[in-house]
Amino acid sequence: MQLCSDEDLSTAKPLMMFDVHGVAEGTQPGQRHDMDHLGYIFHGYSRVKGIAGVIVTDGEYPSLVAHQLLSKIMDEFLTKYPRAAVDPSPTENSYPLSAPIKEWIQKYDNPENADSIVKIQQELDSTKIVLHKTVPYPAPPHP
Repeated sequence: MQLCSDEDLSTAKPLMMFDVHGVAEGTQPGQRHDMDHLGYIFHGYSRVKGIAGVIVTDGEYPSLVAHQLLSKIMDEFLTKYPRAAVDPSPTENSYPLSAPIKEWIQKYDNPENADSIVKIQQELDSTKIVLHKTVPYPAPPHP
């Protein structure tokens, strides 16, 4: 699934936004929480500063990478909108995405580009597959 903003979710938006709000409200301050629902993973993070963020991905997207992006976005948000300036009851699109966030979303669309650990793990996995296909296994001993 491509990372996107909530306005890109079209027909699934009402149900997803309900789940997003549930994950955001149910995640304790200072904690991270992942919830699987209908094949989507809702990655939530609640800061002790009183804000929470949620990223929705497919089931194959690495949780570590999703949380890295979520942390970056929340840091950027708090820099741009200090806690004192945040409206306690914002309307939708009260806080538009800034240019760096849009760039991060494009970069993180492919987790391999965003996280070197994921890239190394995928290279190791493909190497293991090649080894399993090319290295002959010894025959089991006959009794």
